[in-house]
Amino acid sequence: MRAYSSTESSGTFLYRWDPRVKIVALFVYLVFSLSVERIMSLLLSWGLILLLALWGRISLGEFVRRMPWLLWFGGFLLIFYPFLVPGKEMFAVSCGPVYAAASFEGLYKGIVLLLRLAVSLSVLTVIMISTGPGKIFMALEGLRMPAVFLRTAEFTLRYIYICTDELRTMFTARKARGFKPAKSFFNAFTMNTLSHLIGMLFLRTYSRGERIYTAMLSRGYTGEIISLSSFKARSSDYLMGILISAVGAAVFFLDKGAL
Repeated sequence: MRAYSSTESSGTFLYRWDPRVKIVALFVYLVFSLSVERIMSLLLSWGLILLLALWGRISLGEFVRRMPWLLWFGGFLLIFYPFLVPGKEMFAVSCGPVYAAASFEGLYKGIVLLLRLAVSLSVLTVIMISTGPGKIFMALEGLRMPAVFLRTAEFTLRYIYICTDELRTMFTARKARGFKPAKSFFNAFTMNTLSHLIGMLFLRTYSRGERIYTAMLSRGYTGEIISLSSFKARSSDYLMGILISAVGAAVFFLDKGAL
């Protein structure tokens, strides 16, 4: 059973910020940001979270590496959403009996959804980079999240990397034995080999899971993760949390025309 390290990052305030207060404050900010409906308000909200990341010395490269997922899903929204929302016709596509008209209202809502995804992804990136998975689970436990949910999520995250390493090892072994996949994915020999690979991966991960669980029980595991560190929120942490939440609320009321 691995205990989390008690060393704290010597980075900026964003890294030293109490994880419990950070998660709550950024969650409140995210709720307010996802409640706005105007494109300019969403751009402002996104810009503010990026400014917070730069202030906390988080590399923009981390955001860039996560953008392809946003572009794939967001591009899908921008292509199909205009055809799903009725409104003022922008252009139409006709193919025999099939007729579909794209609306400006649909395009607008598609852009709004894309920006909401961008804000959500940016907030999650800030939390993950400045906190780390271990401290995130500890903070959620301190916030009284259900232990069953936390343990399931934690072990799932760990086993993703274990399965990835196991799959990489199996591919290397296949390659060392001279296996070369055919150019066509539907080749019978390639399909047969890959199906055996998937089956062996399932058996190996299941066997490893049983061994790890038995080893944990022999070391006294009772469903709780023992930590050598603890969190202690300071007044500056609470002030920063109130400030971030207030900024999110200000963007929301600005969007509604209350400011």
